Amino acid sequence: MEATEWHAEGEIDGEGLRRAGNEAYQAWEAAAAVPDDPGEPPDKVLYGSSRLWRHRPYEDDPVARRHLAPHRGIALFHAAYAAAMLAFSATERVLAEAQEAVWFGTAGGQRPAVAAEVLAEADLLRDLFGPLLFRPVRIEPAWLTWNSGTLRRLAEAIYNERSLPEGHLDTGKLAVLADAFEDAGCDNADLLNHCRSEGPHVRGCWVVDLLLGKE
Repeated sequence: MEATEWHAEGEIDGEGLRRAGNEAYQAWEAAAAVPDDPGEPPDKVLYGSSRLWRHRPYEDDPVARRHLAPHRGIALFHAAYAAAMLAFSATERVLAEAQEAVWFGTAGGQRPAVAAEVLAEADLLRDLFGPLLFRPVRIEPAWLTWNSGTLRRLAEAIYNERSLPEGHLDTGKLAVLADAFEDAGCDNADLLNHCRSEGPHVRGCWVVDLLLGKE
């Protein structure tokens, strides 16, 4: 995950990202050998990424229900694969594998747990990509020069001062950024509402990236 950020920032090249991806892939392979409960099926892949297209859900499958709910080893297996796919920019697989990890890491109520994961993933995608393509948002040059570049300085502080390990940006500072936008003459509802939303906001937040020229 760090390598994908470094690559986006231009701090490592494509070869560096590929090396990180290979390391993540090796971690995924190692996760396949993690011991778990005695009844563990010999082939975790058999009950792996198929959940999203299987006609028979796991809770209706007596074999899967016996061995796989919950199953720490397979949850780790899918989380590691999600990290590997992140390094290779395979976004769809990252999301699917994260859902698998939640399913296998949940002792009961897997469907609500995965539904909550899907909603959280959608929130993150909206934070990264912003409003719909037919409603593009522009940063006016006058906003950038307002009050000696206050908006950019606020964006830099928000970008650099995230909370770890979650990686979330400070919603309080984003609300201050929204107020500053208004003071600079901005009345764009998409932009202001996003800054004032609960988030979560992460590095790659479309508003912050627009101000920093990272889009």
